[in-house]
Amino acid sequence: MKRILKNIFVVLFVVILSHALSFQSVFSEEVSCPVPTFTSHPQGHPLRTTKGKIFRSNDPSVIFDNEEGIFKMWDTYWRNVGGLGISYATSKDGIVWELLEDKRGDRVHVLSPSENGWDQRLETVSVLKLKNGYEYKGKNYEYLMWYMGYPGVDETGKNIFKGPGRRKAIGLAFSHNGRDWVRYEGN
Repeated sequence: MKRILKNIFVVLFVVILSHALSFQSVFSEEVSCPVPTFTSHPQGHPLRTTKGKIFRSNDPSVIFDNEEGIFKMWDTYWRNVGGLGISYATSKDGIVWELLEDKRGDRVHVLSPSENGWDQRLETVSVLKLKNGYEYKGKNYEYLMWYMGYPGVDETGKNIFKGPGRRKAIGLAFSHNGRDWVRYEGN
């Protein structure tokens, strides 16, 4: 019996491998992906804010908005009031960034963590701008955001920010302008 199963496994492996190789050769002939080249900025300095400070960012998602002619960035940002959420910045050149800030000069969240939900902490964002938009609940949204969320405390109130019990999940949100977001109800 073991010998029969082994032979069946070998035959299946060969069949799957031959299909994979034939698919790979067809795929590689039809699709080409140029390897990008990167060069350092002539001034050699890191990214800056419009106030001249070094711009520190975590888990950024950057797009170039052809319609507005600017770069847009969403990133993970910790606020002493509000916790870990998603912030926003824009740039004309991709080097000097205008941060979305409140009147005191503190960065604000464009997507804030929930108080009691599965996403009490937000990070690792990815944003797309769709040319024709995406319809959700009868409204057309240009921007879609995927983000990682996880609870800050478990059912007993124990802090589970790190370590075992930290249950991560991916959430989805929609926006008209990239700043005001509506969470998908199915998250």
